[in-house]
Amino acid sequence: MLVLLGHSFSHMPAEALSGADHLLLEPLHLCWLGVEIFFVLSGFLITGILLDSRDSPQFFRGFFARRALRIFPLYYGVLILFFFVRPLLRPNDAQEAWLTTQQGWYWLCVQNWLSVRIGGTIPGSNLISHFWSLGVEEQFYFLWPCLVYITSRRGMLAACVCVIAGALGLRILLHACGTPAESIYVMTPARIDSLAWGGFAAVLARGPAGLAGMRRCGQWLLILGSGAFLALGLAGMTFRFKTPWMVTGGHSAVAMAAAGFILVVLLMAPSSRLPSTLRTGSLLFLGKHSYAMYVLHNGALSILAHHLHFTERVFRHVPSTGIAYASTFLGVLLVTTLVSYLSWKCLEEPFMNLKRYFPR
Repeated sequence: MLVLLGHSFSHMPAEALSGADHLLLEPLHLCWLGVEIFFVLSGFLITGILLDSRDSPQFFRGFFARRALRIFPLYYGVLILFFFVRPLLRPNDAQEAWLTTQQGWYWLCVQNWLSVRIGGTIPGSNLISHFWSLGVEEQFYFLWPCLVYITSRRGMLAACVCVIAGALGLRILLHACGTPAESIYVMTPARIDSLAWGGFAAVLARGPAGLAGMRRCGQWLLILGSGAFLALGLAGMTFRFKTPWMVTGGHSAVAMAAAGFILVVLLMAPSSRLPSTLRTGSLLFLGKHSYAMYVLHNGALSILAHHLHFTERVFRHVPSTGIAYASTFLGVLLVTTLVSYLSWKCLEEPFMNLKRYFPR
C-alpha cells in the first residue's frame, strides 16, 4: 500500500500542485519505507522457513523449487510482455529500445546492478523500474540458504549482526566516496541488512525460551529503531531516502524498528486489537495478492495516467488536490487489485498447486 501511495503521488501533474499542496503531501515521500519494511518481513519469513526445514533431506531442492514456483511465473511473464510484446505496440520508442538491449540483466535477476552501472534511474523502464527490489530479493534467496544450512543458531545470530554492521558501514563508505544515493539504494550488499534484521528476529524467535524470552528485546528494538529514525530525519530536516542521513543510518533504523515490531506483534495475545486487525479479511486478501499487486501496479498506473488520461482528467475537474489524489490512488488500487486477482487465478495459483511435489 505504501508503494502504491508513493507511485500514485509521483504521477500527479506537477502543474496541478501549489506550494501548499507540496507541503501537505510531503508525508507521501515516506512511502519508501514500504520496501524497507517488506525486506525485513521477507527476511523474517524466509529465514524461518529455512530454519524449520534445515534437517530436511530436500532442503535446497524444496526451497528453490517452491520459491521459483511463487516468483518466476509472473515475473518472467511480465518480462515477456515488456520485452517482446510491447515493442510491437510502440516500435519507435528509443529509450525502450535501449532497455531491450540490456534485458539480460532482468532475465538473470540482477537488474538492480544495471541501475548501479549507469549511476541512476534506468531510462525507459517506467513499467518495471521497481523490479530492482525483486533483484535484491532473488540474490538474497540464492545466498541465504547456504548460510543457514552450514551455520548453527548462535552462528546465525553472529552472521546477522555482521551483515547488519557490514551493510551500514558499506553505505557510509559509499556515501563518503560520492556514490549516488540512487545507486546505494538499490545495491544488494548495501540493502541486505534489512533482510538480515528480519533473519535476526526469526532466529531469536526460535531460541530456547521461544518468543516469550524475546519480549523485552522486541520492545527495545522497536523503541531504539523508531527513535533513531526520528532523530536522523530531524537532523537532516527531511525523511526522504536520498538524504545523507537516511541513505546511511536511516535504513538501519527503520529495519531495526520493523524487526522489533514483528516480535512485539507475535508476542501479543491473538485476541488483542492489533493482531485481530491484522487478520481482517481485507488485509488477508491484499496480503495474498500483494506480490502481483507490487509487480503490476506500475502497469496500472501507466494505463490510467498516460493512456486513459485518468489522472489529468481528475485534477482538471476536482477542485480539491486531496480528493483528486485520493481518487487517483483508489483508481490505481482498484485496477491493480482486479488485475492481480486475475493473475492469481489464471497464472499464479496453478503453479502454486505444484508446490505439493516439493515438500519442505
